[in-house]
Amino acid sequence: MTELSDKNDNIVIASIKIDGKGMVKDIQIDSNVMTSAYGKDKYDKFMKNNIVKGNLLYDIDDGIINTINNK
Repeated sequence: MTELSDKNDNIVIASIKIDGKGMVKDIQIDSNVMTSAYGKDKYDKFMKNNIVKGNLLYDIDDGIINTINNK
């Protein structure tokens, strides 16, 4: 999730590939890579469903961090 919104005032969410590879001036570098970003409609319902499924990794309000192995 980002702090951005799209033209319909939907919160923009982004998919990040951790430990990916990127290119800078023909040199391959280790990088986290954004694979997609889009405005998500019905964001509140989307988040509630993912919290119930245990997919929330970090809640900035609570400062809780869960690893994938620690769901």
